[in-house]
Amino acid sequence: WTVGHSPKVAALAIAAAGAAGAAGADGKTLTIAALLHDIGRTAVINGIWDKLGPFDAGERARMHAHTFETERILARTPLFAPAAALASMAHERLDGSGYHRALRTTALSRSARLLAIADTYAALIQARPHRPAKRAPEAAEIVAAEARRGALCRDAVDAVLEVAGHVR
Repeated sequence: WTVGHSPKVAALAIAAAGAAGAAGADGKTLTIAALLHDIGRTAVINGIWDKLGPFDAGERARMHAHTFETERILARTPLFAPAAALASMAHERLDGSGYHRALRTTALSRSARLLAIADTYAALIQARPHRPAKRAPEAAEIVAAEARRGALCRDAVDAVLEVAGHVR
C-alpha cells in the first residue's frame, strides 16, 4: 500500500515549490527529502503499519518514531545528510501538534511546510490498511481545514492543492 507514495509526495512538493517560486537551490534537497521521508518506517514492525483497526497509544508512539529514525538513517550517509532534517519534518505542524520534535511555525522552513502538506495530501488519497482512500476533493478539504485550524501553512496548502489540480 505504500507503493508510489514517496514519488507522489516528491512530485507534489517540487511542483508546489516551483509554483510558489521557492524551488531554487532547495529543490534537490526537497526532492531527496520527499523521496526518503518515510525510510524510517523500516524501523517499525510491519504488524503496526498493516493493522486493520485503530492504533493504541504504544503503536502510535512507535509509528511517530519513524521520523526520528528517518533522520538518523539519512544523517549517516554523506549523500543524504543534507536532507536528513528536512525529511524528518514531514509530520511536523505549525501549531506544534506534529512529531517527532513538535516544532512550531518559525522552526519550519517553506520546504518543510510544503513537504508536510504534500505528504498529508498524498497519504489521504491512498488507501491504508486502517482506512480507505479519500476522494481528492475530500482530501483537499481536510488539508484546507488543517490550514484554517493553524496546523498547516495556508500558502503552502494553496500551492500543493493547486498543483494537485484543485481550484482554490
